[in-house]
Amino acid sequence: MLKKKVKKHFYTISEKLAILRKYHSKDPKTNKDYIKKEICRQYIIDHKTLEEWLLKEELFKNFPNQKSRKSMTIGKKTSFTEEEQNHIINFVESAIANYVPISFLDVTINIDKLNLKTLSGLSLNAKYLRIIRFLKSKYYVNRKSTHIGQSIPENSNELCMKFLKEVIRERNKYEYDLDCIIKADETPVYLDSPYNYCIAKKGAQTVTIKTLGRETARLTVLLSITANGNKLKPFIIFKGKEETMLYNNLQNFKQVLDGSIVIYTQDNAWMNSNLFCKYIKEVLAEYYPKKRKLLILDQCPAHLKEKILYLLKNIILILYLSLKE
Repeated sequence: MLKKKVKKHFYTISEKLAILRKYHSKDPKTNKDYIKKEICRQYIIDHKTLEEWLLKEELFKNFPNQKSRKSMTIGKKTSFTEEEQNHIINFVESAIANYVPISFLDVTINIDKLNLKTLSGLSLNAKYLRIIRFLKSKYYVNRKSTHIGQSIPENSNELCMKFLKEVIRERNKYEYDLDCIIKADETPVYLDSPYNYCIAKKGAQTVTIKTLGRETARLTVLLSITANGNKLKPFIIFKGKEETMLYNNLQNFKQVLDGSIVIYTQDNAWMNSNLFCKYIKEVLAEYYPKKRKLLILDQCPAHLKEKILYLLKNIILILYLSLKE
């Protein structure tokens, strides 16, 4: 008779690290969600628990030989001085006032730079636990954000004019034609965008709408336009893997459109440095191949890799558009 697996109520630090090593040993090409489901099923743990362990992996590594959470020494239970408390609370309140998302770990790392006497001699994990205990005693907790907004700097007009002058200076220096000044950017396209509001009887307790169940599914489109209004071929990224039925169907669709678009797939439908290199070769390189171009991009990490800068060297000058000084 097969022995039924029983869910453990407690894992030691060493066991958690062993499970995380098992997770990292999987084939990186495999979908991460699938790997997480497999690990959770194998060790009978919740998906949320595994996510928390992944976030705290660095903290666990500081205590590889400890048997339990209780054995993580956090020092004597001395309280922060009034001055230290003010430092911590002022840092948190400043972040809240400026709508900066922070976590307990962010507070620990930043407060650690102040070299507070109460935290001196403690490990990072001990400081982390001490900060959590203190902030919770002051009624600070982790909350899901209810609003997301973009803060535009007060001197945004000045920065925009500075950027515009730089573009004009570069154009005059190399005598760019307007059709060789190109702005490119990625944008998500959601497969299902249901309305948040719909008509219903006044006083109705519930308002139900039907959707395709794909509200979060999306693809990424990289669009490019020149200074005189010419549009380059769209570069579309679908979620999926190469050598699958979806990939083959997309390539057939691409042939039907006679190369007017470029289609690729990626595990999460995200832009990365490899795909951006393909965009350079298949979209930019084909557009006036013998002319020098001025390409304007944002500061997406996929645009800043060394291999991309090397690929564009002596061909295209890049200016990274940003409202930060």
